[in-house]
Amino acid sequence: MGGKWPEGRTKALMRSWHAVVLLVITTLLVGCGGSDTSAVLGDADATAGDPVNSETLVRFDAKLEFLRQALRIPGLSAAVVKNQELLWAQGFGYANLENRIEATTGTPYGLASVTKPFAAILLMKLFEDGRLDLDTPIVEFGIDLGNDAITVRHLLSHTSEGVPGSHYQYSGDRYSRLTTVIERFYGDSFRRALRQEILDPLGMDDTALNVGGCGVAYYLSALGPDDLERAFEHVYRELAVPYQVDLDYEVYPVSVPTYANAAAGLISTVVDLARFAAAIERDELVASETKQLIFTPTKLNSGADGPYGLGWFTETVADTRLVWHYGYGAYSSLFLMVPEQGLTFIVLANTQNLSRPFRLGAADGSVLASPFALAFYKEFVLSPRLSDPLPAIDWTADTDAVVEQLAQVTDPKLRELYEGELWTYRKLYAGVGRRDLTSQLLAAHRRAFPDAKRTAGDLYQVGAPAARPTEIERIELSEAEASRWIGRYTLRAADEAIDLPLEVEVRMVEGRVLAVPRNDECQELLPQTPLRLRSASNLDLYLVGEGETGPFPTVAVEYHGQVIPAYERVK
Repeated sequence: MGGKWPEGRTKALMRSWHAVVLLVITTLLVGCGGSDTSAVLGDADATAGDPVNSETLVRFDAKLEFLRQALRIPGLSAAVVKNQELLWAQGFGYANLENRIEATTGTPYGLASVTKPFAAILLMKLFEDGRLDLDTPIVEFGIDLGNDAITVRHLLSHTSEGVPGSHYQYSGDRYSRLTTVIERFYGDSFRRALRQEILDPLGMDDTALNVGGCGVAYYLSALGPDDLERAFEHVYRELAVPYQVDLDYEVYPVSVPTYANAAAGLISTVVDLARFAAAIERDELVASETKQLIFTPTKLNSGADGPYGLGWFTETVADTRLVWHYGYGAYSSLFLMVPEQGLTFIVLANTQNLSRPFRLGAADGSVLASPFALAFYKEFVLSPRLSDPLPAIDWTADTDAVVEQLAQVTDPKLRELYEGELWTYRKLYAGVGRRDLTSQLLAAHRRAFPDAKRTAGDLYQVGAPAARPTEIERIELSEAEASRWIGRYTLRAADEAIDLPLEVEVRMVEGRVLAVPRNDECQELLPQTPLRLRSASNLDLYLVGEGETGPFPTVAVEYHGQVIPAYERVK
């Protein structure tokens, strides 16, 4: 499901009407099997429970659109799963601003670190089968992080730094080393293990792993004609354009990430992730006992609980267990489960700002520091327990108005929730450069919560925006000029001691010049002159063709203006 909405005032009216009929449409589609949503989750023994009031969906739909605009996110998609059924899903804004392509429930986004729960499932399947002992030192897999006491469990729980097991420290780089463990046991690439063990069995046909720095055309050209991965080309072609913000907090498009490992690199849709959520709930991927182990906070050496289980964050808020993960990079993502209520909320966006300002990965962080998670929690978890509606605070109002609105919240636990929400909105507006609103909210906080232990500087942002990068100039090579480069080259024997690939092939794919070493980790080369190519991934490195006519017999590698080794053409 998901509509295409007009801009302007009509949009609010259309959203209201959409929410009123949404439940009816969802029920019909799931019942008759006439839509993608009907086949998402398979047969569930449980029903979806009490129907969600249409007013809830109106508020929630409007809230997500407000947050999208406030955070300057061009496009996002969201879904709610209840008892293994897709209760609601919607696209907001644009997957591609330049071409005005709207975001839908079928739009693929990069998941960034929401890849980690998938890798955790692969490892825990091995644990469940008795093939993997989580306390195996990682040095047994050839992984050297400078401490032989580090185990698979330490990497999986982000407790590998310092004295292993002593404290939690989130590290995507260290988690990525688990790729080696997965590939060792499954005897295949991480990509194919994911496809075989999770994606294919669940029918996640709109999910795939990043293809690397040389793009889709090269990736497809390297596949065999009968390779099953060819069936997922549409995922890359339909991928939402990623955006970044500049010094003026205006968005501009950036490159799709190239990484593909256990820590990050999956691409998916909210509908496919709903399939994943339902499979976890019905214990299809791992048994219930294994799932509970995954969701249990890791015990530190001190005996205290860490914030992370095995591949998932886990916390308890007001006696409600929340299991979740977030991600950010060129894209951002949030996957939040409430296991005891059979609820899951999934939201994906094509900028960092779904996650960037909110300190989600910190040791003392909470998923409710995210305004998206908080909106879901209030509407779907907290509100049904209360006899009266939750107060709605206008955080953009002036200081007096915010203080006055907060004065209506008298219950101590609710006041604690709203105090945290105020600070979340300070982070939100700091993340888009709205210093006027962060100052107003700081003043409101001091008056409404004078005893709260927060300071004016307690804002978290992952780096300030940078200036837009200067576009690298390049020229177009003629067919004759390009043909001089194309071929296979080996490192000259005298230069083999230098840490460079021993063999490189230069190819032309869809007008792009690509350098492909023997290990297949290719990179694009940007023509500066017919005789000089610049590395797109290392701007200080050039290939320089040597030879007056015909194919270059030799190409030199120039780094920081100095010629180091040379490659000779293989005849």
